[in-house]
Amino acid sequence: MKRVSPALVAAMIATIVSIAAFCVFYIQGSTLGYKDVFSHLEIGRRMIAGQSTGFGQLGGIWLPLQHLLMIPLVWSDALYLSGIAGSVLSMGAYVVSVWAVFRIVYNLTSPPHLLAAWLAAAVFGLNPNLLYIQSTPMGETIMYASILLTVLGLIRWVQTDRYQYLLLASLSAFALTLVRYEGWITAVSLIGVVGYVCVRKGYALVKGDQKAQGLTLA
Repeated sequence: MKRVSPALVAAMIATIVSIAAFCVFYIQGSTLGYKDVFSHLEIGRRMIAGQSTGFGQLGGIWLPLQHLLMIPLVWSDALYLSGIAGSVLSMGAYVVSVWAVFRIVYNLTSPPHLLAAWLAAAVFGLNPNLLYIQSTPMGETIMYASILLTVLGLIRWVQTDRYQYLLLASLSAFALTLVRYEGWITAVSLIGVVGYVCVRKGYALVKGDQKAQGLTLA
């Protein structure tokens, strides 16, 4: 019988915790406690329902990724009015974040330390503020997930030199730039980090096969 990955177990536990926390806050009527949640839900809804539907509803103050991800759910009156159409995204991002924290700590300890990974995931995932914000249609947990996946991908690329991990970091940073403005700084910083790592690894920047240039551009 194939052994279940500890990181997958952590994600499964995080899913249970996420749903339980949402139920508690939903029963209390506090999942729509932030004023900004109404803006997020309305933008997503107006893209597919109303007098002027379409991508023209995007823009303004908020970056678009969260609202685009709402489209499969926000058409439902029940999911829209209750805020669940946005909360589901936050909850999913919370689970990804806990999984990423587990993987980051596990891969940074030498030798890999399961207890440290579990403790890190627990400290992060059981934070009361995080449990509340992941129950709302806000975009913070999507930001956290994007940042953590970027860091995880970068760490694994440095450790293994496998291109798919650099691609994971790049795509996560790209998603982050479409969620929060902080992501723009993260993306620029990532380019510098990749260039620095290439120099440390001895990859050619201006001579030879110029591998460092290719990786930094990627």
